[in-house]
Amino acid sequence: MRGPVKEDEFFQQLRMLYGRVIALQHQASAAPSKQEVWLPAALEELNTAFEELQVAEEELHAQSEQLAAAHAQVEAERQRYQELFEFAP
Repeated sequence: MRGPVKEDEFFQQLRMLYGRVIALQHQASAAPSKQEVWLPAALEELNTAFEELQVAEEELHAQSEQLAAAHAQVEAERQRYQELFEFAP
């Protein structure tokens, strides 16, 4: 697994993918007679975008699970220290 996905990096990748799709759309509309050429390229770009989004989703899900586990651990420690404080002489 790659390192953590930063939110800015994730949105930058989304903007880049969106820009590539828009560029393909402009190229296809500028040369309607060559749409047979642009369609496979556009579909390949979309497939790449979906794969990258899926990887990002998996990484974000893993990070979410790690954060939930860390939160549970911190809460257990907080509870432990709260009990120690309450029962201190």
